[in-house]
Amino acid sequence: MKLLHRIPALAVLSAATALSIPPDVRGIDVSSVYLTHELELGGTRAHRIRLCGELGGAAALFLDANLCSLDRFGDPVVCTEMAVLPRPVTLMQLPVPDPQGLDRRLYEIRGLRSVDGHYVVVPSNAAQPVLLVQEDPFGTVLRVIPLF
Repeated sequence: MKLLHRIPALAVLSAATALSIPPDVRGIDVSSVYLTHELELGGTRAHRIRLCGELGGAAALFLDANLCSLDRFGDPVVCTEMAVLPRPVTLMQLPVPDPQGLDRRLYEIRGLRSVDGHYVVVPSNAAQPVLLVQEDPFGTVLRVIPLF
């Protein structure tokens, strides 16, 4: 694979911090661990995901397709260095009650070109991870990925 531009992925990911979230707005900035089985979102395959922005509003989704070798601790050791650019999305809260009564909120990720549904489950307890849920067009859950 020939790389045309060598931009460190972390430098591009840190560009998301330029999103200004007003102090009175509930913001989100969460990432996945390295996914050994890539996830396809909106036509892009990703091994790492970062979502940051405003709950109930504009957000940026970073889909990192870089391949990495991992050590025994699961930490990336050597990775390709393809640029990771933000995709503008909207996080729309859905009026769906939490079936477990845990006061979690469900947001749909809008703006991806995909027939699958993509949702974010935000817990009321900050000690719990945010969950990224992928459904097929028939509503069957395909994957659940914790975001920290």
